[in-house]
Amino acid sequence: MPNTVIPSPGILLSLLLLNSAALGDQPVTIYGDINYPPYSFEEEGRPKGIYVNILGAVFARMPDYDVEIKMIPWKRGLEYVKKGEAVAVFPPYYVEERIPWMSHSEPILSEEVVVFGNEENLRGKTEWPDDFLGSKIGLNTGYDPAVMGGTAFAKACKNGNIVLHEAYTTEANLHRLQGGKIQFFLNVGETDITSYPQVRRGPVVNRGEGYLRFTRAEDNFPFLPKFKAEFNALVTSMKRSGEIDKLAEAYWK
Repeated sequence: MPNTVIPSPGILLSLLLLNSAALGDQPVTIYGDINYPPYSFEEEGRPKGIYVNILGAVFARMPDYDVEIKMIPWKRGLEYVKKGEAVAVFPPYYVEERIPWMSHSEPILSEEVVVFGNEENLRGKTEWPDDFLGSKIGLNTGYDPAVMGGTAFAKACKNGNIVLHEAYTTEANLHRLQGGKIQFFLNVGETDITSYPQVRRGPVVNRGEGYLRFTRAEDNFPFLPKFKAEFNALVTSMKRSGEIDKLAEAYWK
């Protein structure tokens, strides 16, 4: 009969600790756009916004993961994902040029992009972007002109028929708009303009969908394929049940 080796108590304890760690929550850090109210922003050091609420509800149903949401400037978040230094960032629209280094989740929310301006500048302007040629138009830094305003708008910016001005935050763009440094500003229709009495909402110029966008450097995050599959399945289920729409509506109550 072969000899039976009985592990020492110390070895048994080490094995138990290793198994416990393997079964514990996988830490995951997700980055969000810090300057995209009301969808994602930071308030008193805490993540806030419609996407934060929705993603929090999704992650609460993923018990194998301990997910932390951190808010950072949009351009930096994109760089982290591109370099494989971050798991994912939200809420980017679909951009063809980013496909080689970024994959997208199931669509989470539909959004409308609106052109903002004062009443006089907006008067009579209904055709986008033709009625706005020759204007100075603000955009948040890192936002893709074609995604926000469409391909014709991006072409007009490239050709110099529209002068594009970038600022790091929505508040900075609204401040410049009210002060007359730019004539128009492109952003989501739900942008809060109550502190800017001269600013009005103009026509809807584009529509897009927000996603959680993942790095393609999956070797850096071995858990990522399973994480993505669970996330997508939950988003699909919560959209079908109407829960995601309810979470978005509840933000305003």
